[in-house]
Amino acid sequence: MSSTFLNQIGLGEFDMGYLLIGMGAVILLLIIFLILLIVQIRKTSKLKKRLDKFLSGKDGASLEKDIAGLYEDNKFLKANTEKNKKDIRTLYKNMESAYQKMGLVKYDAFNQMGGQLSFSLALLDENNNGFIINSVHSSEGCYSYTKEAAKEFLDMGFFIGVGGVVTFKNARKLVETVEEVPVTRIVLETDCPYMAPEPHRGTRNDSRNIRYVAEKIAQIKGITAQEVIDITNENAKKLFF
Repeated sequence: MSSTFLNQIGLGEFDMGYLLIGMGAVILLLIIFLILLIVQIRKTSKLKKRLDKFLSGKDGASLEKDIAGLYEDNKFLKANTEKNKKDIRTLYKNMESAYQKMGLVKYDAFNQMGGQLSFSLALLDENNNGFIINSVHSSEGCYSYTKEAAKEFLDMGFFIGVGGVVTFKNARKLVETVEEVPVTRIVLETDCPYMAPEPHRGTRNDSRNIRYVAEKIAQIKGITAQEVIDITNENAKKLFF
């Protein structure tokens, strides 16, 4: 019967042994595939159980917390990066208008043995805009020359620095100068640690004694010591700022 069927489909000469071997091989492959599939399903199931257990336990909570922490850190870094960029832009902008060049020349204005106590200081930005401070200083400290010389300095735009010497009994020239110089062109100085004013003459000088200088100038000018302090403070601001 089998031969008749094979003859009917045109395979009368086909060896049944080969057919059986082929069918057996296919069945064997199907069995191997099924076994591999079952093994893979079991592995996947075990991994899923372990993952579920991990995520539902303390480790899972820690992981979630760590991830949230990393997210917050990233936000913090991003915000600070933007702030740093803004600060750098502001810094560059400020540098454009800041004084980046400085020149200092010292000289002896009066040919004295005191040395090079006078100086010119230049502060310039990158476009060479800025200002120059010229300070004429004698070996005796604060101004101690005649009122005529003071007038020459005022005409050149200088301010006259007055210190403790003005309170000395023998400071006639300086008192005359203070009488002539407008208080709007006077600045107070200490000459620390020297030239302490009366009543502390001969002791170490410091800025606590500046009030005695202001009081003496007020007496000479016929105004209050507070007026002298206020006006000379404004003068210093104009000079240095």
